[in-house]
Amino acid sequence: MLDVGCGTGEHTLLAAGLGLDATGIDLATNALHTAQGKARSRGLTARFLRHDARELADLSGSFDTVLDSLVFHSFTREDRAAYLRGLRTVLRPGGRYFMLGFSDRQPGELGRPHKLTAQEIRLAFAEGWCIDSIEPATIASTRHPDGLQGWLVSATTTGSFEVNDAHPAALTEEAAPDVGSDMLTAQADIPTDRASRYLVQLCRHGSQMTGIPGHRPRAHTAGGAPPRIRRVEWSDTCGTLDFGFGQCTLEASPEGLTLRARADDEEHLRRIQDGTAARIEKIGRRDNLHVTWHRSQAPGTAPDDGVAGGPPAARSPLRAHGKTVALSAVALLVLAVHLGAGRALVGSSWPSWALVTILGIVAVKAAVITTVVIRRRKTARARR
Repeated sequence: MLDVGCGTGEHTLLAAGLGLDATGIDLATNALHTAQGKARSRGLTARFLRHDARELADLSGSFDTVLDSLVFHSFTREDRAAYLRGLRTVLRPGGRYFMLGFSDRQPGELGRPHKLTAQEIRLAFAEGWCIDSIEPATIASTRHPDGLQGWLVSATTTGSFEVNDAHPAALTEEAAPDVGSDMLTAQADIPTDRASRYLVQLCRHGSQMTGIPGHRPRAHTAGGAPPRIRRVEWSDTCGTLDFGFGQCTLEASPEGLTLRARADDEEHLRRIQDGTAARIEKIGRRDNLHVTWHRSQAPGTAPDDGVAGGPPAARSPLRAHGKTVALSAVALLVLAVHLGAGRALVGSSWPSWALVTILGIVAVKAAVITTVVIRRRKTARARR
């Protein structure tokens, strides 16, 4: 067990007391001397080293577990990248990382430590990691009686297979794109009590097929052979299939297996969906697994309906026309009600200035409704 930023060694000594081989690192010399004194007084064996957390790759040995209490949030973006590379170096495959850091839910300023968002954590651990959990936590503080809002993060290093570009089976497409908000995305939720088994089986199959020189996959769909995979990473609970032009991530939970496909255009997204769906349905044929994709909402567009094995069909013009007709009917009904009220007012004993004011409001409302109806009709025509 490695305790990064161990301070006076409480977490390191707790692990040592449980019989673990424990190592603590820190840059504060006085804190390390205090930790060593605690170890002697408690009769515990632990190793305390003065070492920079940004240079973990230079640390001798490897570990099954790394503890990070209030260290990650103190790094700049550049230091954070070096720290994450070092973590992958010292953690054994399948090793666990536990981090406690300040949360953006904490109001006010905290000085140098950066308040982390959940999305920021997910992005930092997107490559080579499986995030097991991100949970709200309360950090004890002598200066804040109610504590500080934080995140408790658990992540696991994933098994990884990457195709060498010089390998005959390597892809010739461009490098994997940055998966951002402008990517086309689709999701499939597959109910099964064997989600982890299917996740691992699919990822292993992908790594084996890309690793065979000269291997040519058989056609799975009417569009031809499924896309080849550039890189595969997985653990028991999550995995990533990198196709170069897009990705498919997999997440196993007690409820089932979730697939998320991302690509930069419709054709690439369709290839990922078809290839992944065909393989999942093949390995899960005994359980009658069926993959139905649902398109996520893209910027500036309305969400689509789901279809099996590919992107949804285009929106029906009749549906848009029906909404326009319904809106027009509502507008006419509102106008009829107001006109009826107007007639009643004309025959009433109200002052003339009140009648003029009320009828003026009715006229403005009628103009607004008419404008909305016209715009909706134009939008419906443009979508056809």
